[in-house]
Amino acid sequence: MNTPGSTRRIIRPDSSGTPASQAAREPRRGVRRALARVGLRGDPVRKTAALAALVGACLAVLAFVACTPQVSAELRATAGVNAIRVEAGLPPLTPDYQLVAIARARSADMAAKGYFGHNPPDGCNYVCLMDRNGVRYAYAAENIAWNDWPWDQTADVAVRMWHNSPPHLANILNCHFTRFGTGVARAADGKIYYTMVFEGDRAC
Repeated sequence: MNTPGSTRRIIRPDSSGTPASQAAREPRRGVRRALARVGLRGDPVRKTAALAALVGACLAVLAFVACTPQVSAELRATAGVNAIRVEAGLPPLTPDYQLVAIARARSADMAAKGYFGHNPPDGCNYVCLMDRNGVRYAYAAENIAWNDWPWDQTADVAVRMWHNSPPHLANILNCHFTRFGTGVARAADGKIYYTMVFEGDRAC
């Protein structure tokens, strides 16, 4: 199989137009607080039960709602990322239809045009798409990945790649985020592209 890839981008827009590379620094404070809580907050039994309930609920949705391999993979990736947050003592993120639409558009664009990156050939990245579609945002970030594993394994591989990458994990565990959307698309060459868009303005 080809070597899979993943990457991330985060932005905190403000009136001065702070570049994304600088804007990423402030949200990481919240991530450090979240990482400090892993395994130290709450009853471990209750945390394990909550995690199991969350994953079980998401898989139940998967069984009854999913009608395509892409949607199944989206739901499985959604459940996997929320499981990581719950295990770290953070509340799960709420799937959002607006962000799902943005994420699907990003993955479909990469699959159709054969590129992998945060900057599309036409120059309209995920923030541009949010602006174009009237999606309000405060803290926002994007994780992307691709692999060519079978449909019953591909989502788990993508989530594992993000989990094992500190920058991607930082986005997943960012305590400012409250909602997210996942989009999956398969290219003609068999590559499966993942996009996860995060947004929120929770104080932490």
